[in-house]
Amino acid sequence: MSSKQSVFTKKIAENEAATRASFRVAHMLAKKGKPFIDGELIKRCLKEVAKEMCPEKVDVFSVISLSANTVARRVENLERNIVSQLKDKAREFECFSVRHVVPNCCSSEE
Repeated sequence: MSSKQSVFTKKIAENEAATRASFRVAHMLAKKGKPFIDGELIKRCLKEVAKEMCPEKVDVFSVISLSANTVARRVENLERNIVSQLKDKAREFECFSVRHVVPNCCSSEE
């Protein structure tokens, strides 16, 4: 493999890792109900930690996209993926039941 191909391959791998990291942060923010804008704070924190722990890697953390818009798109993508997986699994169901619970309907407490 030529050195140009090696650099190109390395850059692709870094970009893919940055995308996966962005999805992981978006998932964590959504799971905890945090504002998507917090992604930008997390990115700044990661860069500050990298400056202290591994200064040669600061640029790697700089390419992670964590803007509020990007995090929102990532969460929407995750949601579509989950819905798609559920629909695929539901096609295999032989039968199912739906239970609807009305709060305070049959409560004996007063």
